[in-house]
Amino acid sequence: MIGGYNNFDGVLDSFETFSIRSRKWELSDETQKLNKARINAAACKCGDRYVYVFGGLSSEDEFLDQIERYNTQLKIWTVMDVKLPQRMTNHFSFSFNPNYIIILGGLLKKAEQFIPSESKKIFELQDRVFILKTKNLTWKELKPFPFKKKLGQVVYNNHGKFFCFVVEANSELPSLFVYDVRSCFPQFNKYWEHEAQQRDRIQKIKGKHIQIQQVIYNPAPQKDE
Repeated sequence: MIGGYNNFDGVLDSFETFSIRSRKWELSDETQKLNKARINAAACKCGDRYVYVFGGLSSEDEFLDQIERYNTQLKIWTVMDVKLPQRMTNHFSFSFNPNYIIILGGLLKKAEQFIPSESKKIFELQDRVFILKTKNLTWKELKPFPFKKKLGQVVYNNHGKFFCFVVEANSELPSLFVYDVRSCFPQFNKYWEHEAQQRDRIQKIKGKHIQIQQVIYNPAPQKDE
């Protein structure tokens, strides 16, 4: 649990970890706190070592584009040089593998010159989708959502499809929209094909896919002399 809000301290820069084995929560100490307190940020684990946190809302009600990365071995947060393409909050982030992180949905703050004086709506729903390549820290924009609506929750099926639960006005149950990243980013298909082939022990030899049988050698036990 990273950042957040409570009635005593306001917007938080601390985080807590839960041990499944001991079933206990542990609060971070002063040396492990975020560099910037934030609420409604997006976070995800990427690779074996890092946890990323993206954007959010600061204690000054500022929309953030700052990215921080937590090293689980050194137990420190580092502010990244790369920033979000936009200042946003209430978005979702997921990692496909150690190389890619996707950002979906969220809220933006409208530019002041575009807000009518009589209007109180200073927020704008986000329909753009971004991919961060962690190797060189570059962004790529993917196909946007066909709408600008609030996402209540997003569930990933680990194979390119995101099940987005859209919160409609005056509706008891959210509607479901499926965002398939494979249709707009073919590089992922190559990754999943490779993963499936490794799992099924298939290798490409002279242009043909051949399944490799695993042979386990069990030497016969020797008789005692």
